[in-house]
Amino acid sequence: PLTFSDLPAVTRSFHLEYLHRSLYSRNKHFLMRNTNSSPICPHCNEIGTSAHILNDCFLAQMIKRSFKAFFKHKNWKNSLIMDETFLEFFWWVPKIWSHREYKELWSVWAEVRRHAHACDSLPRFERFGPQHFMAKMQTAFRLAAEVAYVNRFKLATELCNFVIDIDIRQCQKWYLDIEKQTRRTAFQQ
Repeated sequence: PLTFSDLPAVTRSFHLEYLHRSLYSRNKHFLMRNTNSSPICPHCNEIGTSAHILNDCFLAQMIKRSFKAFFKHKNWKNSLIMDETFLEFFWWVPKIWSHREYKELWSVWAEVRRHAHACDSLPRFERFGPQHFMAKMQTAFRLAAEVAYVNRFKLATELCNFVIDIDIRQCQKWYLDIEKQTRRTAFQQ
């Protein structure tokens, strides 16, 4: 995927940092003894590592559910692509997608993960609720849609539009399901 030269350099650079485990995180800030830093994710009460932010936190889980919903929408029923581990690494499955389709889907996957990582350092991130996570998820897919549009990626554009059009009730349901799976108490409005 790093050889996909038509992807933005910032996305390729982000993925390279992820592969080398050099992304910043709450936990790294804490270990460097930064002032006022806590290693704990405010949403999940887990240690806020890069892996947690990109794979297990609320926004990452909602992004995974978006991909699963799109795969179901496209009638791609292979159990491999619905697996959590697959959605954390997103490798090519030749029996399902052509190389071009994989490239388009991977570009969206990489771009939305980059946005999820950036959201973790927002000043009021700890006060996010279901509607905030939905807005951040849709913003991530809008940013990915720009990349898809510039590169004329049809499948990637279809995926982004599908997610952007997801109903608020569906996102709230996902949020509540994710909340049940974590140690976080219910969001207070």
